[in-house]
Amino acid sequence: MTYTTNDWPGGFTAAVTIQNLGSAINGWTLGFTFPDSGQKVDTGWSATFSQSGQNVTATNVDYNA
Repeated sequence: MTYTTNDWPGGFTAAVTIQNLGSAINGWTLGFTFPDSGQKVDTGWSATFSQSGQNVTATNVDYNA
């Protein structure tokens, strides 16, 4: 997994890349927890995002399951 950010005052973008080295899958979910309770996902690409408090879940979209 690789994780890169582009930070600025009051926000950031992050790129997370995960590579499956095993058998093919059909559908995926990624969960993570923000370290700061004030952080939130505002916009996302290549996944459907949901958030409850600091906990975020990203789920595949049709074209990248």
